[in-house]
Amino acid sequence: MSKPFVYKNPVYSEAINSIRDCQIIADEGRYYLIGTCPPYWEGPNPGIKLYSSDDLLNWRFEYFLLKREDLGEDQWYRDRFWAPEIHKTHGRYYLTFNSRNDKTRFPHSSGLALAGLAMVLLNL
Repeated sequence: MSKPFVYKNPVYSEAINSIRDCQIIADEGRYYLIGTCPPYWEGPNPGIKLYSSDDLLNWRFEYFLLKREDLGEDQWYRDRFWAPEIHKTHGRYYLTFNSRNDKTRFPHSSGLALAGLAMVLLNL
């Protein structure tokens, strides 16, 4: 009898210190995971990290899809990122995420962003 696959939110593993609001996309035999990085509630978080796995158990950090420290001070989506998702349609990848901005000329408590990803997951 096989053991059932179980997880809890947030997810913890050796590769993933902690991540919430996880989303997994399967593409060409590999799995890719993104989610909300800590801190979850207060202060800015570092961005949106991409992880990959061949078996849904062992995850490897690949890179940041969006890294806060690389954004300009005037970006409207600069301070917090949560519940990101990757969607593939017509051979292209799209990233959606919620955001907050506290300190620039575009302050808001909740915004939704859609970005085309100039990446091919298969080439990791």
